[in-house]
Amino acid sequence: MPTPEDGLGYALGIIGVTMMAILMIYPLRKRLTGATWMGSVGTWFRIHMLLGLLGPLVILYHARFTWAATNSGVALLALLVVVASGLFGRFLYVHIHRGYSQRKLEVRDFLDELGESRLLLDADGDAGHLIVGYLRDLERHALEKRSNLLQGAFAVFSITARTWLFAWRLRGVVRAELAREASLPGRRATDSEALIDHLTRYLQSIRDVGGFAFYDRLFRAWHYLHVPLFLFLAMTVALHVLAVHMY
Repeated sequence: MPTPEDGLGYALGIIGVTMMAILMIYPLRKRLTGATWMGSVGTWFRIHMLLGLLGPLVILYHARFTWAATNSGVALLALLVVVASGLFGRFLYVHIHRGYSQRKLEVRDFLDELGESRLLLDADGDAGHLIVGYLRDLERHALEKRSNLLQGAFAVFSITARTWLFAWRLRGVVRAELAREASLPGRRATDSEALIDHLTRYLQSIRDVGGFAFYDRLFRAWHYLHVPLFLFLAMTVALHVLAVHMY
């Protein structure tokens, strides 16, 4: 493996730091609303995520995956913390945005989806009515407001666990109800695949509604932490570069 002091190893360090510097264009582009000549915000967001993974990987090869001197070790540790923070931020981001379109979702978006999925399920005959009845209490629980992050975290865990439990338990209920419908003379059979699809969509909508406020609040708190972490990383990298070229 190449050494960090010269040749390919040294070049990898320069390439990695350059990548980390380029990804800072994304927050700049977000604030320059009229700078369309720079490209779209969505494009720079994708570049930001890509370089946020490739840059640290290149730097890890530059460092030979080892903790060397104190200054380089601290810079490497700061880098790994920022990468972990970025991955966590991405996890939160997809819960409150529509894909990578930069359009932040609102509570009403999830409520609309919940209503649509309930109507689809409710239209699936007696089996659909039965399922909606089973899940009414869970839906009301998902719509309750939580006053703090701890309550929100517990609600997300509770709602997620209960939706998966209901999905497992309702399979038997669905099969029994569909068999009963099929035995009735002149009764049009309910499409079982469509019913399961509507049930899955309804349960996902309940999870989305129950978790949105928590993820939104946590994302805002994460953002206040991620920026100082990145600035600390920039400082440690600058000190590392300075130390390498002075001694």
